[in-house]
Amino acid sequence: MKKLSFIILLIAACSVSALSQTKKFRVDIVVAANEKQAENEARSYLGRELRSLGDVEVVNKGGELTIIATVSKIVGNQGLMGYAISFQFLENRPLAKVN
Repeated sequence: MKKLSFIILLIAACSVSALSQTKKFRVDIVVAANEKQAENEARSYLGRELRSLGDVEVVNKGGELTIIATVSKIVGNQGLMGYAISFQFLENRPLAKVN
């Protein structure tokens, strides 16, 4: 799991660096995984690292940004080979009014 934590930290640090402005961003974190432990660890780790940036507030709903992380455990003939991780970054905007 240390490799998973390191990979998540690396990707989150690189991807969220664009958010480092003076405004505080509200961010939703959504994690899907094929293993409950990996899901919980990824959600906890991402939340902790984002909060440590200082200008990010992690919320359950209604954030300006949504980060969707998909974590898949890869198992081969000789056991655990690693994890496949993908991220989607969504900017939540209000719907435009149509006249």
